[in-house]
Amino acid sequence: MNQTPKSNRLTLGIFGRTNVGKSSVLNYVAGQDVAITSAVPGTTTDVVEKPFELLPLGPVLFLDTAGVDDHSALGDQRLQRTRAAFERSDIALIITEPGVWGPYGKTF
Repeated sequence: MNQTPKSNRLTLGIFGRTNVGKSSVLNYVAGQDVAITSAVPGTTTDVVEKPFELLPLGPVLFLDTAGVDDHSALGDQRLQRTRAAFERSDIALIITEPGVWGPYGKTF
């Protein structure tokens, strides 16, 4: 399964607001430090891709994205890449904070 091309893997995109824990979820599921995590908003700039085998599904490709509410100097560029990752995803995982659902939760 390690040789499975990305195009043949189930693609799971991870989406949500800035600093909601998207990269932490990826690190937890992968069982390793794949993405840098920090209390500083906007740590994830480019889409982080992690191919691995997720049992019982088989070969998958996770896409960890920038926050959908990124208003930094590079926010527009980050959002373009996040939207492209959404289009590539077979399944979208939306990470939220408990009890917090606002306009950015409806983005996708």
